[in-house]
Amino acid sequence: MNKNGCFLLIGLIWLLQLDMVAQQDPLYSQYQFNALVVNPAYAGSRGMMSMMALSRRQWVGFEGAPSTQTFSLHTPFAYRNVSLGLSVVHDQLSPVSQSAFFGDYAYAFNIGSQTRLSLGLKGGVSRVVINMSALSPVPGSVDPAYQSASDSRWLPNFGFGVYAYHPRYFIGASIPKLMENDLSTEQMNQAILSGREVRHYFLMGGVVFALNSEWMLKPSFMARVAEAAPLSVDLNVNVLFRNRIWGGVLFRPGSAYGGVMQLQLTDQWRVGYAVEFATTDLRQYNNGTHELMLGYELNFRKAKVYNPRYF
Repeated sequence: MNKNGCFLLIGLIWLLQLDMVAQQDPLYSQYQFNALVVNPAYAGSRGMMSMMALSRRQWVGFEGAPSTQTFSLHTPFAYRNVSLGLSVVHDQLSPVSQSAFFGDYAYAFNIGSQTRLSLGLKGGVSRVVINMSALSPVPGSVDPAYQSASDSRWLPNFGFGVYAYHPRYFIGASIPKLMENDLSTEQMNQAILSGREVRHYFLMGGVVFALNSEWMLKPSFMARVAEAAPLSVDLNVNVLFRNRIWGGVLFRPGSAYGGVMQLQLTDQWRVGYAVEFATTDLRQYNNGTHELMLGYELNFRKAKVYNPRYF
């Protein structure tokens, strides 16, 4: 098996926990603007209808590397107390692909003059497709042991989250998937894959400081914990110029470093880009991880919404 095939198999083990458990949910560099995917309590926190599309290609130039596409929409109702959201995520790591469809419900209330606390519920299904014939030891060949080994299934799940936010800070915690569904696959009464979904725990927070009349500073973090996987933490430091241009750096200890940039094109449209480079031996076999985000917001309500939105 060539080097790419070896690393692809390692990635498969990491994702599907062959006879083990590990972190499974996709990572995001721009997590502070994609929080709905992991925390349903984020729904409605921007005070208007908010839509976001994100595409992430990990380890570009590496055959079979992970890729993730995300779309989310959320909006407040009933004088901002009740909010609804929708998130769709397609995650591909050959030979496994997963498409998730989840709805979100959040109820928020004031706990201070400008601080709100939101409680959220998430529920939906994921379609998991396993195609073991994609794993061939030699390019162009088919391994007889796997050529007919394939499986697809629908897996229900639900989760919850809490999110507190203020114009200048936020903090949230969530468990987006409580059910630990079985992922085992058999062929001719023999186990091809043995594993299950594992519960993930998320904690995130950030704050904004005014440096002067034109510049703002925003440090933030996201921590992820999954059974039998090491703690994963993203650390970000961003600066904002004239409420229109974001730029910053990110660091994932023991894993990656990179940069993030976002442009507020109009009051409705914003676009973001992030790039990561591995700090492990994987950096020798790829051209980095690239993530592109496009956001659009529309205010149906007559009430004025705080602008700009930092989170």
